[in-house]
Amino acid sequence: MTKSTIHKTETRFAAETSLRSTAAYLATVIANHFIPSESEIPNDIGPGAKELHNIVNKFFKVPMCALKPQYVTSTDDTAVFAIEGIIKDGQNEWKRVSSSAVKHSERATRSVFTTEETEDSFICNGLRIKLTFTFSAAGTMAPLVMRITRLSETELPVSTCPDGFLMVAVPGLCVGGSVDPRANSTGYIVFTRKSLASSVSIDRMFFNWYESTVYKQLIEDQRQFYDGCQPDAAVSNSNSHCCVVV
Repeated sequence: MTKSTIHKTETRFAAETSLRSTAAYLATVIANHFIPSESEIPNDIGPGAKELHNIVNKFFKVPMCALKPQYVTSTDDTAVFAIEGIIKDGQNEWKRVSSSAVKHSERATRSVFTTEETEDSFICNGLRIKLTFTFSAAGTMAPLVMRITRLSETELPVSTCPDGFLMVAVPGLCVGGSVDPRANSTGYIVFTRKSLASSVSIDRMFFNWYESTVYKQLIEDQRQFYDGCQPDAAVSNSNSHCCVVV
């Protein structure tokens, strides 16, 4: 049971009820979901959607049409910190924070992770695992990708991986892969070293690979599934095939 509440600030309340915020959101949707197209306005949409089509066409003075939901996509990262430690008296126990960070007087003022060489800093050593997801407005998603970051040269040797970027394809690493025998889609585990031989940043190298491999495959699969387009086939510049990342 909650024993205390935090009142919303006037700034947050104003932002939630602001007409300016509503207009900005609507403009963002229009900018990302409409493209020039000779296609006619669909008949199976509601009156509000038809009105939005008319507003967009009138503003841009060229025929515009909305993208199909399966081609409106969003990509995001989430991180998990995997860690295991041993307490001083020798008993095995999971540890996630240093003892100095859990004191009541230090809560909300100190980071739970430290890189300082203190007596209990060893319990904060672990692996930072990033999970990259891409979803479409139709509810579909790209293959799962797990990224193990900041590995040392001992963990990812230069002799066997000169560029510090190692990708492993794993069949069955997908939603339902552990319970559904028909789920055999391929996911990926990517290992990256702290220091790279290339001048390109680790994140840039990863997302260049992600765009050319994972995202491209997602779009090709959806074009084939929804529109019957063959892989690598040329597509027209219409709302039926174009995609956008928001």
